Amino acid sequence: MNTELIRVLEKFDNENSPNMTILNVGRRLQRFKGYKIVADNDIVKKICRAYYDSAKNMLDTLEIAEYDFEGNINGKILELDEELVDVANIEDVIAGQDDLVSVIDRETRFDKFNYVVIRFCYEEQGSTELLTIYSKYKQPAKSFKKSFKVAFMNDGIKELKSEVITFEGYAEILQFNGKFYIIQEKTLSSLFDYKEGLKNYIDGHQEEIKEYDVMANLDSFINDCKNDGRYSSRLCKAIQTSGFKYVHDAKDNLGRYFENFGIPLTLNSDNEIEYNNKDDINEILKVLLRHYAFDGLNGDKLLVKGVDEVLA
Repeated sequence: MNTELIRVLEKFDNENSPNMTILNVGRRLQRFKGYKIVADNDIVKKICRAYYDSAKNMLDTLEIAEYDFEGNINGKILELDEELVDVANIEDVIAGQDDLVSVIDRETRFDKFNYVVIRFCYEEQGSTELLTIYSKYKQPAKSFKKSFKVAFMNDGIKELKSEVITFEGYAEILQFNGKFYIIQEKTLSSLFDYKEGLKNYIDGHQEEIKEYDVMANLDSFINDCKNDGRYSSRLCKAIQTSGFKYVHDAKDNLGRYFENFGIPLTLNSDNEIEYNNKDDINEILKVLLRHYAFDGLNGDKLLVKGVDEVLA
């Protein structure tokens, strides 16, 4: 159990006016369009409470691990520093900026909804803490949408002619305490832009990387990775898992290693990997991420996803 985090979360238990925003996330310049429900406050509170209870249950049952830059969840909640994610645009919507938010009415196209954002506030001694829960909005099944619907209304059963908004109440990302706690990584990558965050993470470790002296023309390698979305997250993973230190400590074995696995890279006279151009990036990252291995049973050479743990 993540006792301390649950204790922090429980500060928001008695929030009486949580904020709920339904989002349409497009691909144009104005990416986010928000929608608000004007309804009895108890209805909104019940919806928000369902997401809150889901968040609390997840913290109570799942292990928390450091964010994996290759997006591997494996039944854990991944913790990511808030500063690595650009939330500015979505904050304008949650705050209710007039040109970004509309009130839901009968003309609203519910099929455009794709995310739900729930926000709780806690105020103490003049300071305000926020808990924000993000979740993918799940559209009702087509069979439900096309079905003839009736419901109890006022004095009896009547035809339900309006569209229906449904809420699963399942938390997929939590944001509080200076961190993102990620249950569904796809929601993070589709909702937020964290390309700049990845670049900042790399920049913050660049001097450390240089100290290991494992590569010639290192600055070019780093810049090429930073500017290509296919490689920036993998370079972050290599930094996170001490890949440069791993190669540095085994530097004398690199020549034999390349030969054994047929790795198309070369070494200079100082036994540093030579980086020539972008064609080398993928192979270098495979080395840094320990994607080459021998099968302990029959000695076969393997190209694997990567090694996260070494048995002593």
